[in-house]
Amino acid sequence: MSNYNILIIDDDPLIVKTLERYLKLKDNINVFVDTNPLNAYNRIEKEDIHIVLLDIQMPERNGLVLLKELKDLNPLLQVIIMSGYATPERILVAFKEGANDFIMKPFPTIEYVWEIIKVTIDKLDRWKENLGLLVKDS
Repeated sequence: MSNYNILIIDDDPLIVKTLERYLKLKDNINVFVDTNPLNAYNRIEKEDIHIVLLDIQMPERNGLVLLKELKDLNPLLQVIIMSGYATPERILVAFKEGANDFIMKPFPTIEYVWEIIKVTIDKLDRWKENLGLLVKDS
């Protein structure tokens, strides 16, 4: 497994701290956090981020709008939406705009979130193996 950079974008400090603490215990994972979606976008423009955990409901910018902007910036970026305000319509819009997965809040367990991330990591590893240059090493 390669090293992967994960960015958590959520305005809830408890969610951010919980995910950050748990993911930092994992091998080959670099964790970054941002509670401001506008700052997060700027970070993704400048840094090599592979996976984003993105909340929908945020004050500065709606996560679904940010999702579209992120996918326009980098179509290979893996974006996992997190929401406590999911409706079937929001879930469909998220997938239409390029979300790679969707997790309902509150999470059943933190390990559940890791399992979703691990599926994404396995996919990126497979892409690296098969396509080489598409996904850069960090």
